[in-house]
Amino acid sequence: MAQDLPREGLVAVVKRDCPTCVMASGVLGDLARLGSLTVYTQDDPSFPETVPQRIDDTALDVSHRLKIEIVPTLIRFAGGREVDRTYGWDRGEWQRLTGIAELGRDMPETRPGCGAKNIEPGVVERLKVRFNETGLRSRRIEIGAGPCERQLDRRTAPARIALLGRQLTPERFRPLGLGLLKFDVLALEPSSHSLLTS
Repeated sequence: MAQDLPREGLVAVVKRDCPTCVMASGVLGDLARLGSLTVYTQDDPSFPETVPQRIDDTALDVSHRLKIEIVPTLIRFAGGREVDRTYGWDRGEWQRLTGIAELGRDMPETRPGCGAKNIEPGVVERLKVRFNETGLRSRRIEIGAGPCERQLDRRTAPARIALLGRQLTPERFRPLGLGLLKFDVLALEPSSHSLLTS
């Protein structure tokens, strides 16, 4: 990740498309002026305008790394580790986490947060692929020169092997005179017992 998280202080993750984040932007500006806040913005690098040095997280790398689910999220770091967090707007929690008793005294007591962009459908899956968190693994296998039915066990006998863009069923191996084949298995589809190859 290009951006390292601070070892000490507060981190806020926000997005403009969240009314609670917009409402909290004044408080974020106050915390930034005290020098104890780093703000990552999920959707608009110019938001919040009250914070002079916000950090663009539109790629959502930091949000994914921090496992943000709701914005705004306020996190305290100490010794390079997360020690506390709160999400949405809860004046008492923000005051406790920041140690500032008068923080947000002119604001409502609570407001719910909004869903974070990094957990939106389609987005979270792409982030898991990018960070190699899919749970999928691959291995190299070899298929010998014998009849295909003997090379694949009974559970995978009906397998279709996609090779060079062609669907090759076990019945089609023998006429092609294929000897030893090597390919990378990307996944085994349980429903059809198909081997997907690169």
